Order: sequence, then structure tokens, then C-alpha cells
Amino acid sequence: MADRPALRRPLALATGLLFLVLGGLALVWSLWGEDLVLSASQGASVSWLNSIFDSGGRLPLEVGMEHAREYLWGLVAISASVYGLVVTVLMVRAMKRPRRWLLPALCVWWLGVETFAAPLLQRTLRLQHYAMIRDVDHRPQQAGPSMNSDGIRGAPESSEYRAEGLNLLFLGDSFTYGFKVKAQQAFPSLVGEQLRGALARDDVRIANFGWTSSSPLLSYRRLLDNGDDYKPDLVILNIDMTDFQDDIRWDNMLQRRGLYALYERMPIATRLANAWAPQLFKRALFASVGSPPMERFFITEAPLEETRPWFAPLVSNVEAIAAWCDERDVAFVLVILPRCYQYDEREAMDSWERERYTVMGPYSLEPFRFFEEYADGVDFPVVSLLPAFAGKQSYPTCFPSDPHWNAKGHRVAARAIAELLLPILREL
Repeated sequence: MADRPALRRPLALATGLLFLVLGGLALVWSLWGEDLVLSASQGASVSWLNSIFDSGGRLPLEVGMEHAREYLWGLVAISASVYGLVVTVLMVRAMKRPRRWLLPALCVWWLGVETFAAPLLQRTLRLQHYAMIRDVDHRPQQAGPSMNSDGIRGAPESSEYRAEGLNLLFLGDSFTYGFKVKAQQAFPSLVGEQLRGALARDDVRIANFGWTSSSPLLSYRRLLDNGDDYKPDLVILNIDMTDFQDDIRWDNMLQRRGLYALYERMPIATRLANAWAPQLFKRALFASVGSPPMERFFITEAPLEETRPWFAPLVSNVEAIAAWCDERDVAFVLVILPRCYQYDEREAMDSWERERYTVMGPYSLEPFRFFEEYADGVDFPVVSLLPAFAGKQSYPTCFPSDPHWNAKGHRVAARAIAELLLPILREL
């Protein structure tokens, strides 16, 4: 009983400090929150705020305010977590055998932080793994001038796609989406323009279902959710060289296999482990899900005889998409997109991922060899765009410091795809 007053005083002090901090955060936000975010978004605030909110004018103020609210709740969560730690230590010290109970109490406190604070710390602590596992599909959500309400780029609302029209649906990742180029410069949009002219039809509609870091698995999931709304007559799936690993990774995340389960259950500990020992963490992660190849471009870094088993997940998803089309009597075409390192060593010389692949290496064309064999056993067209880019006449087709196609690269792809699709569409 004599120890209780000693416990009561520090508890009261900690509680008072918590309310003081929370009250200060609320006061600053209510009086100066919007002004601080506005000035920081223009690079006119203190340096650390500028580094957080200055987007170079790319994001509207509403988005900056939403990010600021997430940071604010992160500070609230940190304050509450520190308060919880102080209370935990004080309560343990008041016990008869504090050393015995300290570790179990700290474990309970940490589990509480992981469970209740982590959802509020996603942006503050940059919990990328937590963000990925909570939204594996990561589809574009923000409607804007180039997005419709489904997050489809450069497309009207689905209600404007008529069954009597000619509707083409493109699936793919950032190459299909048109990363770093305008929506109307992306090859799906250009294909639509060329087909309208060649077919003399004004009712050709394009739906670009591509988005950054998508894959056939995620494209199939989006097709299930939104595909019927766009009444497609033809679906074109575009395969990128990163899709092979992405399909494996996204499926492991969706199924919460191995250590991927910790992305959701222990996001902060996962973040710390990855920060302190990234290579060790990566090896443990891959080992926990059957040891798939760790290299991003493994598909072009080894002979086909070694990599062939790892084509299976992607092929399974390709065939699921083909089956979806077959059930609806929708034509399906599979297009294999080349990366610049497979056709011209001069491309993207300063690319941030250039060290991840061998430029014009001995196994660079192995995926195309696989799909040449694969095409003989399926009843839908399988077409490589490598011949359209090979020969180096179209240089440059990519940005100097980024592997994605520039506007010229998209024009090369669009011409080849339009020529491929014309005879198919004339038979529909």
C-alpha cells in the first residue's frame, strides 16, 4: 500500500504530459494546419516539412491535407504508445517481482502497438510492407481528369461502353498504363486511334486496365471485378518481364504465406528487420515461401531449362484470363512486351534498375523462346513485340534514366499491336 502513492504521482505526470502533447497537436492543427501544409507543398516552409509535402505541384492540396492527417494520427499513435510503455514499466515496478514480469509485460505492450498503433503509423513510419499486404491489388483509386471512377486511365465511364460498339480492353502493368507519358500517348490509346481510322468506325472504345506493378494475377482479379462493365469484344493481355516474379509475390501476399503473414501481424517489427538486415530478411522471406528466384529479372538471367518451373504461376493466370474471355465469347490476345535491355544496349543508360539485368545477355531472349513453344499449344494468338523494337532503328524508345517507354516507344508498340489486331477485329 505504501508504494501506491509513488505509483500514482508518475502515472498522473505521464497522463498529464500525454494530454498536453495531444492538446498541443490539436491546437497546432486547428490554427495552422492547412497553412503549414500549403506553404510546405510549395517548398516555402521549414526544410523538414518541405521534404514531406513538397510535390512540385503534382498533388492537389486536398491530397496533401489527407497525408498531413495521416502524419498527425501517426504522432497521436506514437504519443499513446510511449504513454503505454511508461504505464507498463510503472505497473511492473509496483509488482513484488518486477524482473520476472518485465519481459512478458513489454511483449504484451509491443503486441498492442503492432495491433492498434500500426494502422495509424503506415505513413509516419513508412510501413511499405503493411501498406502492400493491406492492399495487394493497389489499384488506382483517385479519380481525376485522366481517370474515371473505376481508376481506369484515359477512359470514359463504363456506362458509355455500348454492346453494339467495338470495345477493346488492355491489361498490363506500368508499360500498358503509360508511366511517365500522358494518357493519350500510351499505346492502348494510340491503338484505338489507329483502329478507328483503319476500320472507319467511330465506336471503337479503349479501356486501359493497366496500372503500375500490376501483373496477370492482379489483372485477372480486376477483370473479375470490372471487366463485364466495359462489355469487351477483345481483351489484350500485355506481359512485361517483371510479371513473372510479381505473380509469385502477389499470390504469396494474398495467401499470407510464410513470413508474408508478418507483414500484417507485425508490421513495425517487419519494417525494422528489413531496415537492419535487408538481405538476410529477403533470404528468410523467400525461403519461407518455397525459395522462388530472388532476382527481379531472374527470367532473363538463366537458361530456360532452369527457370521453366517458375513460368507456371504466370501461365496459370494467363489461362484464367483466357477462360474468362472464352466463357463470354470474347476474343483474347497475348502480347509479350520486350524490355530495352533485350533489344538495344544504348537504351536507358542511366536507369535506376540497370544493375539488375544483363544488357543483351546470353539469356535475355529466353522468355520469348518459351512463348514461341507455348503458342503451339493454345488456341489464342501469342505475339512478341520484340521484332517491332529490334534493329535499333527506333532509338531512343525509353527515357535516359528510366526503363519505361517514351512517347516514341509507345508509338512503335501501338503500330505493331494495331497491325496484329486488324485482321482479328475484321473477323469479329
